[in-house]
Amino acid sequence: MTLSPDALMTPRKRLLQLGWRPVWALWLMSITLHLALQDFPGLGRDLVYAGIVLVGMALGRWRRGWDVVFFYAALAPFTVWLARADGPGWVFSPDLVGYSAALVIPTVSVAIFCNFPGVLIFLLYALAAGGLALPFEWSQLAELTWYVLLTLGLGWLLAWLLQGADRAVRELRRSALMDPLTGLGNRRAFDLALEGTWATRRETLAVALLDLDGLKRINDTRGHAAGDELLRGFAAALHSRLGKDETAYRLGGDEYSVLCAPERLDAVQALIAAAVAEVREAGFINVDASVGTAVGTEVDDMGALPRLADERMYTEKRHKHARRLRDGNSAAFTEQ
Repeated sequence: MTLSPDALMTPRKRLLQLGWRPVWALWLMSITLHLALQDFPGLGRDLVYAGIVLVGMALGRWRRGWDVVFFYAALAPFTVWLARADGPGWVFSPDLVGYSAALVIPTVSVAIFCNFPGVLIFLLYALAAGGLALPFEWSQLAELTWYVLLTLGLGWLLAWLLQGADRAVRELRRSALMDPLTGLGNRRAFDLALEGTWATRRETLAVALLDLDGLKRINDTRGHAAGDELLRGFAAALHSRLGKDETAYRLGGDEYSVLCAPERLDAVQALIAAAVAEVREAGFINVDASVGTAVGTEVDDMGALPRLADERMYTEKRHKHARRLRDGNSAAFTEQ
């Protein structure tokens, strides 16, 4: 069974994909409650909140990350304003203790964007803003301490859980998309890369497919351990020579592929030949590679691209086989 890209997405990325939806959902809930209770002054505060969100979204379009910074920077004074007015709803009292209780959800949500350091920075900043503007009695110190520790604990817990879950999903993705023998991407990784590039820049896409000729003979005469050594050695030699925008994959058995730009196809074929020469020097003297190439603009659908390269690869393989037979017959005739 293969895993879809969504199945391999980290929990943090899944949450970040929600974008501003939870923020607007909270706004809609507030609007609905104020209308149902005919609390028309509350609608004005809802408009201010919507303005903060819209400015944040505009900043995010201009520079990535500034939307989050602005939103949480503006959220603390906005919440102070709510607490000074009549308290956030009827749950919290309009003082520093009630304000600190109202900080639990936004502070914990910072863990999604900034991990625990962001939780700590936002909480300290928000408490400083609240402490300067809201009344506080020292008899409430125990309550305030409880809310602060609760918020820090929940923020740390969420950040820790997300880090662990993200690490597990990344390891799963690495295992699902990596060939364990060579360390190259596997067929699933190739398919995903091909799909992504085809969808965004088909005209800059080319593929080179190749078979290592001689692996079966190595396995039959020297054992599968030697065959594995050949596969690993060729993969390492090829990978080390490719450019930063070129990626090699092992599709299975002795079949490899390289995704590159069309203008790099000749260079990639030369690199494949150099990798073959390297494994020959390492003791696999009868090894060769048959290569077939195709360019994205030659075909109308994505699946046809590797098929075209595969057809050309097998055409080259048949020509090489015929040439070896001809050369062998010529040598036998000369000896006679």
